Amino acid sequence: MAARMKNLNDNQLIAVEAFIARVKQKYTLAEAIAFGSEVLGWAEEGSDLDILIVTENKLNHRDRHSIQNMSTEINWEYDTNISPTIVDKENWEHGLYSILLIKDEVDRDGVSVC
Repeated sequence: MAARMKNLNDNQLIAVEAFIARVKQKYTLAEAIAFGSEVLGWAEEGSDLDILIVTENKLNHRDRHSIQNMSTEINWEYDTNISPTIVDKENWEHGLYSILLIKDEVDRDGVSVC
């Protein structure tokens, strides 16, 4: 993973790995993809580290909130700013997300982290 995300510092790389591991303990992931300015190397101070979390199954509000909480815990532990976008596989591939610009950005510039 480190070679593909050379623009992230060591702490960010460790935090991403810890975040994904924590999410995978509770949920089945189809994929997880880092994208955005941090990955592309043009982040400014305070930029967030965008991580797309695609789950195999549709999640309810409580489950999505749980993943958000996990990112907050990781951010506190590692002094990072991971910002997850959480979507189920069906919606990512065939639903509303499939026609949004974020899908094009992730497909073009995203780096798999899971």
